[in-house]
Amino acid sequence: MKILFIAGPIVLILAIVGGLIAFKVIPMPGAKPPVTKAAAPKTPDPVKKPTPPPVAKKPATPKAPTVDLKKGAETLAGLWNNMDIPTLVGITKDWKDEDLVVVLGKMDEAKVAEYLTAVEKAKPAHASALSKLVQIQAGTVAVEQG
Repeated sequence: MKILFIAGPIVLILAIVGGLIAFKVIPMPGAKPPVTKAAAPKTPDPVKKPTPPPVAKKPATPKAPTVDLKKGAETLAGLWNNMDIPTLVGITKDWKDEDLVVVLGKMDEAKVAEYLTAVEKAKPAHASALSKLVQIQAGTVAVEQG
């Protein structure tokens, strides 16, 4: 009877551990997984779509250059300072007064005076209007943003 009390619990413990191992609750070191049938090798698709050639990228369009009107007016004023007055009057006859005054504001004052005198002989009202615009242009102060 003593043997039953000693062997009974040992058999019971072994049965529980064996069941846990069998149901893979407890992994058993060194045990190999069961052999399953190997999956059949995949056959390539009989109809394979060819990959299209890569699309060539369009070159980036260059940005339009920014126009610096102040620098353009200064350059043009330098050219006009070296011209004779009748030629200058002929060049500027189709200019808008607002555009003309910007360049006149960058020119030598003596040259502008000669120009206005020549314009006054042909069109006194136009010379007067240009003089007023030159005055406004000269009195305008640029406000700095900060």
